[in-house]
Amino acid sequence: MLGFSLRPEIIILDDDRDVGETLELILNKLGYQSVFFDSVEQGKNILKGN
Repeated sequence: MLGFSLRPEIIILDDDRDVGETLELILNKLGYQSVFFDSVEQGKNILKGN
């Protein structure tokens, strides 16, 4: 997915950019590795490794 990391990784899929970016910031500050996508297709590609 996003490379090797000891931090838990969370993928955020939400069509509301403000919500997704806010969640990403909060989770990153809490020590999680998170990435936000506002497109289901982008999320599918990441999960498939494309």
